[in-house]
Amino acid sequence: MRVGIIGLALMGASFGLALRRTRPEIALAGVDVDSATNAGPESGA
Repeated sequence: MRVGIIGLALMGASFGLALRRTRPEIALAGVDVDSATNAGPESGA
């Protein structure tokens, strides 16, 4: 399963982290209008 998150501010990032913690088998992808928040997997988040 793959999940895309649009908007990586407080809610989007929190949702992504919670989803990764509870369902690690799901592939996550996120995008935000602020390119500084579009960190790759190397961010450790």
